[in-house]
Amino acid sequence: MSTENVNHIYSQDKLVLTQKVSKAARRREKRDALQRAQQTAALMNIQTDKSNSLRSIEMKNLEKQLEARHLSLFEVPSDGDCLYQSIGHQLKIRDYPVHTLLEKINMSNEDSFGNIPTDQSIKQLVQILRHLASYYIRKNMNEFLPFLFNPNSGEPMSIADFDQYCDEIKKTSTWGGQIEIRALSAILQIPIEILQAEGVPLIIGEEFSGPPITVVYHRYAFALGEHYNSCVMNKNGQR
Repeated sequence: MSTENVNHIYSQDKLVLTQKVSKAARRREKRDALQRAQQTAALMNIQTDKSNSLRSIEMKNLEKQLEARHLSLFEVPSDGDCLYQSIGHQLKIRDYPVHTLLEKINMSNEDSFGNIPTDQSIKQLVQILRHLASYYIRKNMNEFLPFLFNPNSGEPMSIADFDQYCDEIKKTSTWGGQIEIRALSAILQIPIEILQAEGVPLIIGEEFSGPPITVVYHRYAFALGEHYNSCVMNKNGQR
């Protein structure tokens, strides 16, 4: 057999072998991809089950606390305004004259707020509460700045960061937490109680007299993160 024929047969055998290896490799890749997808799905299911379990436990604990007080959960939308809507709802059911606070406070740079609303819809209460929280935090920078950190760098906020933070409270739907609760408690001069599934209720503004308004803190209830709701007296309550 000539060298040319031998080379031709060798080339054909090599091509067939390469094709077989390529098919086997593709099958392995397909099998590995399927296994990875199955593992990812299983992990997601485990995480979902864990999240659902935590959510369920949290809700049961909160409902138990609410029931002991003859209260029922009053749900507000799970958006960035949830804290302000919850506090606004509490003030509204108490007929608290929030709009009068704006008349009492000298806000020299707040002319863009316009006429002070008097009907106190929840939407308008949210605007007022954001307005007041931003105002109070800005005016008391030394009290709040040590507890504020840049969300991107994790470093303590600079003065510029702080100014932006106060602007975002007033002008956007950024989420509010204990800093804003402290500011609102101080400017409203009422204690604010936070019911939570773990631990005892947290009361901010204990130095103020009168019964606290109560909001409900959820850590696991929503995929977007932490959330606040309001509450109302149930049929066994006094109100």
